[in-house]
Amino acid sequence: MQYSVENGAVGFDWVLLAPGNKKDLAKVEAFIKARGHTVMTRETNGVRYLRVEGQAISELGTQIAKEMYHLKDNHQMALFTDKFEWKP
Repeated sequence: MQYSVENGAVGFDWVLLAPGNKKDLAKVEAFIKARGHTVMTRETNGVRYLRVEGQAISELGTQIAKEMYHLKDNHQMALFTDKFEWKP
């Protein structure tokens, strides 16, 4: 999962590159829609992805991590940034 800015709007993206993301596509899309979000399918540089914009997208990523993948609050995840420096 990733968060990005497109056309000035922050969004949640489910990128369809990794085999697991492709396998879970229908499940993730249904999960997102069940929480009242609109899912858009996009493609950039030949890569397809689901995109969600609007309210509560930060919570959406957390819900997917916890409810779908059963990750705990203290689970370590990598953070990659592009075109900005992250200062925790």
